[in-house]
Amino acid sequence: MSVYFFSKGKGGRENQDAIGHLVINDKVVVAVADGMGGAAGGAVASNEVIRYIFEELKKTDNVDYPNLIDGARSGLVSLSEKDGALQEMGTTLTLCEINGDICYFFHVGDSRVYHVRGGGLMTRTKDQSELQYLLDKKVIKKSQAANYSRRNILLSVLSPSHDYELEMGEFSLESGDRLLLITDGVYNILAKKELVELSLASEDPKVLSEAIALKIESEGAKDDYSCVIYQHP
Repeated sequence: MSVYFFSKGKGGRENQDAIGHLVINDKVVVAVADGMGGAAGGAVASNEVIRYIFEELKKTDNVDYPNLIDGARSGLVSLSEKDGALQEMGTTLTLCEINGDICYFFHVGDSRVYHVRGGGLMTRTKDQSELQYLLDKKVIKKSQAANYSRRNILLSVLSPSHDYELEMGEFSLESGDRLLLITDGVYNILAKKELVELSLASEDPKVLSEAIALKIESEGAKDDYSCVIYQHP
């Protein structure tokens, strides 16, 4: 198995994204989080959630992920009680546990899991955003989505001041499959077709990681951007 990653702040500013990865016996856990709520609040939220989850994962093999994620959210509540300026902070969370040939995913917000197999790509998560809601309800068309002015409005995040909805699911992996866990700073720059082309051109997942980061930098990053790549053995 191979795991490679990058996480960079736009224009050298403080990065509000956070990533995590851990091998526990035969399981692999990877995650991305995209913070919001002002520069300080966003970085605090994403890093605290990732820190809590991966510290707790080291303590037990029997993981109840919904409870674990709720515990991470409780940590945000505690921080906001100590510092009122953090009351409106929040973060996305997209996490995968790979156990054997099954990937279990847990998702809040609009970071994404892309599942790449050869020349195909499947989006395994659904954005919990106002834009996605309007697309589902057919209020707007896909052709209008790129120009929708409120595309960054989220309906569910981990936050001290709001409830959240946890999406969960599982799917099978085959040898050579790749998982890309990405924040919106990646997919708002690179279309799925471009990511597939980069994957096909990169036999080594490390090379793919470097190629994605370089492509974003050459296109001009519009936000913090993070990606965790897992390749199934």
